[in-house]
Amino acid sequence: YVEREGLNQYMYSPDRMPDLILFRKDLRLHDNGAACAAQSSDNVIPLVVTPSKEKTRHGISRQGPHYVNARKEAIHSLSQEIEAQGGRLIHRVGNVSDIVSDVINTYNVSKIFVSDEPGTEEENQLLQLPNQTEVVTARTQYLYDPDDAPFCISQTKDTFTPFRKELEKTCNPRTPLGTPQISWAQLDAEPIKMPEASFHPADSMP
Repeated sequence: YVEREGLNQYMYSPDRMPDLILFRKDLRLHDNGAACAAQSSDNVIPLVVTPSKEKTRHGISRQGPHYVNARKEAIHSLSQEIEAQGGRLIHRVGNVSDIVSDVINTYNVSKIFVSDEPGTEEENQLLQLPNQTEVVTARTQYLYDPDDAPFCISQTKDTFTPFRKELEKTCNPRTPLGTPQISWAQLDAEPIKMPEASFHPADSMP
């Protein structure tokens, strides 16, 4: 066993370096490109991190209570999916880059599978990972895959309706991916802990 404060204990052979799959907004196994790519590994650590930063620099709540509750339910459902395949989901609350880097360094992770998210913060999370880590990204959160568009980004229409009409004439949504069967790293871990939602009057629905 390898133990470190704040992390779960994993059982793995030194000659079988584990890979890591980071679940961000795609809290599911079905139709998840990163999860499907992780099938190529035989020792995968599943991780989800809930950011602890709840407000912007202007003091505005980043996540309303309805989103927080929906995410909690999605994490619980994902945990059940992984447990059904013999794994155990790690769930941590804090700085995403710090926690992911800590897991990578602690368990000598050689590769991380993650969905490609178009946000600036999501991009920075990957840029801050240890340099020796191979990052495998996948896109499955779009109705249409950008690679299927009949034009390059520089030729994108200025308004939405012409863009949509041209796209619909030549493109079809891709067939959803199935549910991958993944060889999860075996671990001795406590049940995942759900973060408590921070309710603010401004977040409440009228």
